[in-house]
Amino acid sequence: TTLASLEASLESDKKKEESKAAKKGGKKRPHNITEEEVENVAEVKPETKGPQMDIYTKEELEELEKEDLYDEDNYDEEEIDYDDFDEYYDDEN
Repeated sequence: TTLASLEASLESDKKKEESKAAKKGGKKRPHNITEEEVENVAEVKPETKGPQMDIYTKEELEELEKEDLYDEDNYDEEEIDYDDFDEYYDDEN
């Protein structure tokens, strides 16, 4: 068992696995169609009818973004007192 024979063995195993994966196809299709047919299928985009109302107003989005930035800037893991959480994890039998 030389290094070259081991490398050759690994390479052949790798090729076998790749060929098995290629035979399985990777993607499941409802029936046998060619790759060309898959490429020709148009993407279905959902249609929206009528006017839509935004979930958040621009002001609310700006406020949420400011809160997120504030939380990220003021978060310091060293300031957390984990002793406050001991009561939730203590075993009382």
